[in-house]
Amino acid sequence: MEKITNKILLEVITPQKQLVKEEVEEVIVPGELGYLGILPGHRPLLSTLGYGVLSFRKENKNRYFAVFGGYVEVLPERVLVFVNEGKEAGDINVENVKEEKRKIEEELEKAKRGGFKPDEIEKILLRLRKVLLLLEVANKRS
Repeated sequence: MEKITNKILLEVITPQKQLVKEEVEEVIVPGELGYLGILPGHRPLLSTLGYGVLSFRKENKNRYFAVFGGYVEVLPERVLVFVNEGKEAGDINVENVKEEKRKIEEELEKAKRGGFKPDEIEKILLRLRKVLLLLEVANKRS
């Protein structure tokens, strides 16, 4: 029987850099089909990630990241999160994101009037989804 502790090692990694490597009390990741809560001693699990908020608790403080796809490997003593893109709440420039949102909304207005192919509209909507997630995470700053 494995020893269960009150901490679990969390590593969050993007293709560019490691965002987090800390012992934490709880991790919540955006699974492809919904959010997954992970505590120390969790059974092994491998899952794909969707777009959403990754959060973790350490010493009764929460940190939040916007993440955009990837996968998570969970072991009883460790959580490895590999994300395509990720940004911590405190690193988000809200004014830049709001400006990008405004530009995307203008593009959508043009798309409503026609002349855009479905795949072009899909790309615009994906960009909008990303900026809305960034704004959501930025609002969670402690």
